Amino acid sequence: MIRIATIALAVSPWFLLSGCGGASTATPTSSARAPSAAPDPAFVLSEEPASPKNVAEVRKHGKDGEEVVVAGWIGGSETPIVQGRAAFTMVDLSMPPLECTEKPYSFCCLSKDALLPNLIMVKFVDDNGKTIPKDARELLGIKEGCVVVVRGRLECSEDGAVNAIAASGLYNRGYTENPTKLAVFNTGFRTSK
Repeated sequence: MIRIATIALAVSPWFLLSGCGGASTATPTSSARAPSAAPDPAFVLSEEPASPKNVAEVRKHGKDGEEVVVAGWIGGSETPIVQGRAAFTMVDLSMPPLECTEKPYSFCCLSKDALLPNLIMVKFVDDNGKTIPKDARELLGIKEGCVVVVRGRLECSEDGAVNAIAASGLYNRGYTENPTKLAVFNTGFRTSK
């Protein structure tokens, strides 16, 4: 009896995980709740940096060590924010939110070949280049579905492909189920003030 209960407890979380499917309800999930702590002003920018590029552009044309400003939507998976770390994935604002899931920021209905050129890892690092061991939700005041502008330095793999931004600052435009609500039509970015 104990063995059956143990197996049921071990297996049941897999059945509780929601995957793709069904129409979008366009409501934030419990994992997308607002952070409980105030964001760290050392990393959160009070003004949006000028002339942000899009994710696809820096993935295609960026160089290792290049200083960039990039705008995107926190998303790209069911859990785009790395738990316990100041890291998350960001999707190009030109990517339309998908209606095939309850988490439109996940892009789980999109093929990897279509998503990867439009996806980049963003990590906030310490002086030694290590990812800061504090959850990005608390450190930066973000959640899944936020549209953000990140300032940092590009990192490339050995083959020269851009794969991450070692970020030094973040401006949060806000949360949305549809990034075009916080972007200008056909450009992906708000007009500057």
